[in-house]
Amino acid sequence: MIGELENDDLVSEHPLFRFIFYGVKENLENPQFDSWKHFIYHPDGAVSKLATDLLSEKFIESKRWTKAGAYTEKAEDILDLLIPKIIYEYKLKKIRLMLAAIETEINRASEENDFERVIEEQSKYMNLKKVEWFLSDKLGNRTFI
Repeated sequence: MIGELENDDLVSEHPLFRFIFYGVKENLENPQFDSWKHFIYHPDGAVSKLATDLLSEKFIESKRWTKAGAYTEKAEDILDLLIPKIIYEYKLKKIRLMLAAIETEINRASEENDFERVIEEQSKYMNLKKVEWFLSDKLGNRTFI
């Protein structure tokens, strides 16, 4: 996952997320590295708070629910399904931000009567739209033109 995010230049620009991302990357080969403890008890309070918020259970199952034999799947049990979905969602969000930026560039180039740049930006836009459609399809979303 780390390699794919780096290859696609999708590492978060948020400083705390980058810090955690590269902290995990640097310690992938270290068998003594416990990411939970490292980040939850980190001396930087902002890092510790973010890690705690990300790792805390948001919902607790009712005892009645579990007594009746019902259960919810834990995230760690379905990582093989969750990770690709999370990566696709992240890429889709990034693509949509890029599309908005390209629209701005197209408008700017049009105002400056730079039609070569308009065509160039429109080409980028259409290619990114294809990627958006692909990702939306993978996520089961409908894309509206």
